[in-house]
Amino acid sequence: MHTDKTVIVLRSFMKCIPRDGQHNLSQEILACSNDELRELASNLITGVLIPLKAAGPTPAVTPSPCFGAEGNVEEIASELEPITRNEQRWLKASCLERDNYRCVLSGIYDQNAVSKGQIVLPAGSDMDTGFTQAVHILPFAIGNFGESERRNIAAVWDALYRCFPSLRSRLNFESSRINDTCNALTMLDAFHQAFGSFTLALESTSTENTYKIVRYPGCPSWYGRLLPENKRITLQSYSAHKLPSPILLETHAAVAKVLHLTGMGEHIDRVFREREDLRCLAADGSTDVGRLMLVY
Repeated sequence: MHTDKTVIVLRSFMKCIPRDGQHNLSQEILACSNDELRELASNLITGVLIPLKAAGPTPAVTPSPCFGAEGNVEEIASELEPITRNEQRWLKASCLERDNYRCVLSGIYDQNAVSKGQIVLPAGSDMDTGFTQAVHILPFAIGNFGESERRNIAAVWDALYRCFPSLRSRLNFESSRINDTCNALTMLDAFHQAFGSFTLALESTSTENTYKIVRYPGCPSWYGRLLPENKRITLQSYSAHKLPSPILLETHAAVAKVLHLTGMGEHIDRVFREREDLRCLAADGSTDVGRLMLVY
């Protein structure tokens, strides 16, 4: 039996997003009719959950039913600046230098940095090395778009700003800053997929720049053997490059929790896998993915 997930999606967002986002969302919920609540939940799924988790071409975002939403999206669209992959090499090098050429989760040194002599291990050391990547906190895909995608990507940023106002009001974070070091961490290749799929997240603690490592179902169990026993890490910079932003990490952790509480993480993966196999998603992004997601 299929169940409409409108209520659980809205409740989970209200539970997980920061207080200023809760204020915004509560006002939107109060202003909606029953039918509009379903549209609002679909907007959050297609504007936040899918773009961040899928990290690829973004299906059409369900328009928000709220007053003024159209104007907000148009304003954001006029300001968006797309990025390219040209800065990727710089970003990885900058994050490696900042993170002391190690994976921030495991402390394992980057093999390429060791081979190039950028970091010298003690003579006779049996310290582990591995291949790392600069892993985006908010995905590269929401900053990399063509002109035909501009308005849809603007709808994604509008949904993010409504749920996580500090992205704009405190961090001034926008598409052009996706490749900023504040939006990336050095991680082993093995951790990249889990972090990108939101089965692994970093939750803030009462200590500045110290985070709790949280793993959700779907995160491979053996990863635990590479992590600190207390599942805590403290980020510090070994260069002038900015540390990962607590606001961005808070956003990532909140989305991970919503995906887990709603079961939407597995559902998104399943729907996209099945639709890809059956070629049922329209190439122009016009498929009403929000409605597909709300009933399962």
